[in-house]
Formats: sequence, structure tokens, C-alpha cells
Amino acid sequence: KRPDELDISLATVMGNVIENKPFEDDFGIIHCDEGIDLMPCNVELSGIESYLFTVMSRECIMRTYVNQIKNNYDYLADFETWKEKGVFVRKGEKAITLLEPGNEFTREDGSTGFSVNVKKVFDISQTNSRRNYSHRTPDERKVLKALIASSPCDIRMTNELDGNICARYVPKDDAIYIRQGLDGYDIFRSLSQEIVIADFAKKGVAREDCAFTAYCASYILCERNGFDTGDYNFDKAPERFKDAEPKAIRGQLDKIRDSANEVSQDMNRIMEEQQKAKRSRDDGAR
Repeated sequence: KRPDELDISLATVMGNVIENKPFEDDFGIIHCDEGIDLMPCNVELSGIESYLFTVMSRECIMRTYVNQIKNNYDYLADFETWKEKGVFVRKGEKAITLLEPGNEFTREDGSTGFSVNVKKVFDISQTNSRRNYSHRTPDERKVLKALIASSPCDIRMTNELDGNICARYVPKDDAIYIRQGLDGYDIFRSLSQEIVIADFAKKGVAREDCAFTAYCASYILCERNGFDTGDYNFDKAPERFKDAEPKAIRGQLDKIRDSANEVSQDMNRIMEEQQKAKRSRDDGAR
């Protein structure tokens, strides 16, 4: 979209701060599929710049905005990096697992392999840092509503799932069954995984051939939406990829990324529609 055609930009937000108008933290923010948020700006910012000369404490306007939204974002580092900064991870904190590319190596047959490393990192809220950062808390109702609306099939409640299974896509019914009584985290974690599996099933891919991709995509979606990921375990990932060709590893990572992005894109579209509808209702009530 062209910047000058945006309804909301950094200039709009700064104007609200100057006039002391309340607004939601994600007001005007563009949520990218890759998990990065952008606050766009356009030519209107030059007008705000001129206006700022007449505003008291103008140097605090941007700081006020950043202080409002900063707790929605994470600052991640591994244990040693925190230690080098003179910050220590609190005892009992669960690490956040990241899967990162490792080094190339030559196999016995002369072919090239590509290792995958499991990296353990911690958010600043898990440390003894005095900076007032905290892990963002998701708006469960809004996020779950968007996830449910993004499903490619029916979603049905049941008490008949086996064992500890929280959700299951059943191809013959073209429906995802969810165990009744789950909390928001368990619903999001299990439903996001089954939505990816349902998407693959509609393309003719069997569950056993896409289960790992769906598991990883679910992890990414939890991270992006502020849900705890401590129950995910990727310790066996290096073993899974140890004999794979670099091209195959990249292909797998692309599938994971694309699967998470497809769900994120649908969710973001739905939440933006919800936000626009809410603004319209609020404007109508004034």
C-alpha cells in the first residue's frame, strides 16, 4: 500500500499523544507475516514536525509512545550473552527454543551436509535486569477468535478424544475436534497445529508427512501471539536433520515459515477487520 494512502501513520499516533487521546497499543501498527511489526510514516510527519515547535515537552512525545507499547515486545539473548551484560537469568526460568542454521560439513561420501543448532534464549523479563520489561500477555479472546475464524474447516467440541490429545483434524468429517474445558493456551497451541495439518490434508499431504511442520508452525504462532512456548521440545531436531542435504533443510524451513505465515496472514486480516469495526462503532457512539 502506498504510504500517503494510509489511514493511520506515525503522524496520527503522535497527534493522539500530543492531544492526550487514548488509543490501543496496536493502533496503526502493521503486523508482518514474518513476526515483525512496523509503524509506517508518510509525508504527514513533516506537518507534525512543524507542529511540535509549539508543543510543550515536545522531546517527550515519541518517548511517551514507546513507553506505552514497549512491554508488548521481547528482548532475547542466550545465557552467556546476558552474563556478559552483567545480567543473570533467574533460577527456574524456562528457555525459549530457537532453531538456527549451523555449519556446513562434508560427509563420508563427499556430499555436503548442513547442521542445525538448537539455541536456548531468555527474554529480558526472565532476568534480574532492572529495566521494566515484561513478556507481552496476549488478548486471548481476540487472538482465539481470529484463529478460529482462520480455520479451513469446521471446529467442533468433544469429550471423546483419546489420551492427552487436545485437538484432532478428522479428514472424513473435514472438521477439527477440540477437547472441552481447555484453557486459552491449550486451545491456541493445539488448534493452530491442527489448522496447519488440515491445510496440508486439503493438498493431499498425510498427517505423518506434515506433523513436524505443523508442530514447528504452531510454535512460531504461539511466539508471535504472546503464548508461552515452554512445553515445546526440539531436542531431537538436530538428529532429524543430520543426514539431510542443505537444500532439503532449507525446503523444510521454508514449509514451516510459509505455514505459519499463512495462518498469521489470515489472523491479522481478521483482527484488522475487527479493529476497524470497533473504531466504526466507537465513532458512531460519539
